[in-house]
Amino acid sequence: MTDAQRIEKLVARVAIQTLAGRQKLAQPECENLRVLLAAQLAQQADDLAALTRISWAYACLGRGTDALRSAHRAADLLPLSKDPYSGHYFLNGLAQIAAHSGDADTALQIIGVLLSTPAGDTMSALRLKLDPVWDPLRADPRFQKLADDITPPAS
Repeated sequence: MTDAQRIEKLVARVAIQTLAGRQKLAQPECENLRVLLAAQLAQQADDLAALTRISWAYACLGRGTDALRSAHRAADLLPLSKDPYSGHYFLNGLAQIAAHSGDADTALQIIGVLLSTPAGDTMSALRLKLDPVWDPLRADPRFQKLADDITPPAS
């Protein structure tokens, strides 16, 4: 198995374990992923995929500050003003990491921005209701208001 294949497998496992709330069980995999991605980032510090992935490894490890720093870096490298299409993905990723790092204010502010702009398949009120990535925010009344604000499509 190549390093790229190993990373892909670990990213999926770490994300699933994190979303399922089983970070403690996944600590060895999270740390392994962090080490592999840190090596990639040492060679190419602006690797958007590696920054996004390592933010999930940090979140899994309970290192919220590092997770947010990495996700912020990815979103800053490709902002909406530079790339309105792809920038949404990295901004959405930052919101997800903020939600899983205990920074509800940042997550909700970004969700509001994404809902107010054409975000394609990245963000919608319906997606907020269905996607388990947003579970850490479900009890927050501000989140509930955003998720309940489904506007019917224009005819």
